[in-house]
Amino acid sequence: MHWCPSDLPPRSVVMVHDVIPLLFEGIFQKSTIDEWKQRYIHSIRKADLIVTVSESSSEDISRIIGVPKERIHVVYNGVDVFEWEEDESVDLLTPDAPYFVCIGSNDYHKNIDVVIKAMSLGEARDYHLVIVGKSPKGFSTELNSDSRGKIHTVGRLTDGQLARVLKQSQGLLFPSLYEGFGLPPLEALMLEVPCICSARPAMTELLSGMVIFCSADKPDDWARAMQQLANTPPDAEIRSQTASRLRGQFNWERSTDLLLSVFNQLKD
Repeated sequence: MHWCPSDLPPRSVVMVHDVIPLLFEGIFQKSTIDEWKQRYIHSIRKADLIVTVSESSSEDISRIIGVPKERIHVVYNGVDVFEWEEDESVDLLTPDAPYFVCIGSNDYHKNIDVVIKAMSLGEARDYHLVIVGKSPKGFSTELNSDSRGKIHTVGRLTDGQLARVLKQSQGLLFPSLYEGFGLPPLEALMLEVPCICSARPAMTELLSGMVIFCSADKPDDWARAMQQLANTPPDAEIRSQTASRLRGQFNWERSTDLLLSVFNQLKD
């Protein structure tokens, strides 16, 4: 939830992506928590209907904010990677060695540290790591001699650059502690790139049977999973079938139809 008027008009629908600031109060700025508690919670409770992007987010909204589940409707995001054309110029930023990709900001709940620690363990020492987005604060000082030189930060990328980086990789690593939806692994799977994800919401809801799940706090699990995925990647036909199935399930036409059906419930 990024913005909402303090006074809602009649027959209002409020969209809440997630309640991460209320789940991790200790790591967000006080101003963010205060805005939620003094403004957003009131608006959510006052809304006639609420839309969110996963069942796990729906459960948390109901539990933390105290909204009856029957007022909350789940509408999955659309995921559009169809027009992503690979941009080979980004090859100058990636290593000439087998690598995995990690996408995320330096926010605490993105949990990139567990992957960085895994890179120094035996099973993962043969691989490099490319971090897309802002790298974790101070992570370079935490690297030991085994990891230094194998972790590459490339900053923000265009869609075409990201498609290229993902398709040339061994797979995507997504260690987040919590996501309202979890877009990067779905994008990767639709590009037929395998993934390793933390066994946390909403990844377990949306990605079951399609990715390797690891404990969010165990670097050795991630190191073993990297070796497993690199040694025995999913069959190309399976990856193609998975991508096709996900494109049918997570598209904007379907999301729009579901959202309109929610709006229609408030018609006179």
